[in-house]
Amino acid sequence: MTTGNTIVYVIKGEAFGQYIDNAYGQSVSAPGLRTNGDYRLQVVDPFSSIWTAKFGYPSAVSGGSGSRPGTGSGSGSGSGSGWSDFSCLSGSGSASSGRGTVSSVSNDGIVIKDVNGKPVTLRVGSCSRIESTTSLPKAGQNMAWRGVPSSNGGYNLLTGTCW
Repeated sequence: MTTGNTIVYVIKGEAFGQYIDNAYGQSVSAPGLRTNGDYRLQVVDPFSSIWTAKFGYPSAVSGGSGSRPGTGSGSGSGSGSGWSDFSCLSGSGSASSGRGTVSSVSNDGIVIKDVNGKPVTLRVGSCSRIESTTSLPKAGQNMAWRGVPSSNGGYNLLTGTCW
């Protein structure tokens, strides 16, 4: 289903748990999952105007300042020299997955509290695919994710679903 420029995936409530299990290998059930009604997932682009207006550009792309990519501002100098985006292909064999509750969202990514109560940092990049039941992920939402360990700590987010 397409609504304006936003792609929306509609998943029946009773099938949503299976979707999360298939996509992330994470088992979810009530109370973190409702089975009545539909889940409408929107693709969230960390380079979209709605994301950048609220959080700025991801630091992995902007050179650390949250400025526009390719402007030369930030910690690098020259056009695009701040580019330090992670590769979606490197380390894909070492991908991990998990779930938890979103604690915060920033230009750099998402911090969740995992099922053991520990904070997990999920860094966003150009290949991160995020979907959410809201236009942007927000604190308090549940999140399932898959990513690879980051050299900066935490994980480079490959895919994530927030509900």
